[in-house]
Amino acid sequence: MYEITVIPMIHFFRHPVSDTALPRQFNNPFHYTPHILCIEAAKEVQNYLSLMDLWKRKPEEGKMFGVLVVRTPDGKTGFLAAFSGILDGNYLHPYFVPPVYNLQQPDSFFRQEEKQISAINRQIRLLENNPAYLQAQQDLIENTGQSLPVHSQTSVKSSQSSPRFTTQSKSGLPQCIRPEP
Repeated sequence: MYEITVIPMIHFFRHPVSDTALPRQFNNPFHYTPHILCIEAAKEVQNYLSLMDLWKRKPEEGKMFGVLVVRTPDGKTGFLAAFSGILDGNYLHPYFVPPVYNLQQPDSFFRQEEKQISAINRQIRLLENNPAYLQAQQDLIENTGQSLPVHSQTSVKSSQSSPRFTTQSKSGLPQCIRPEP
């Protein structure tokens, strides 16, 4: 069993909700009627935001906020509040839970994984330009009239790699190409 620590990010409802049953499962976020406690939690977040002069314009410009209804080990029902992206130039604000990852931290999980993906892409580019590989590719085309299958021409995509487009080859099979730099 896991030990749960109650953190100050849990907000408790301003009116009693102990008689309201929690949902038994997560809803499909694209097609459902929100649970009454989710609606109440969203109203409390809206109320909080309306009190923050600094952020009054931000939600009107488009910002996604979310709530997660929770129950503490001692039976109290509350909610966590979150926002997407950056709010007022910052990822962290006292009322909201911190992000799962922080793009600005150089040693964050995202940055470490991004480095690994970029390294894999560099290896793929080296292999794709290897003279032996290019000759084998040319020999295949000359001997069979076919190019390599799609799966051998794809690479891992990172935010720093050049874009790839899928097109139809002469044989009717899709192929990946990289635009010239």
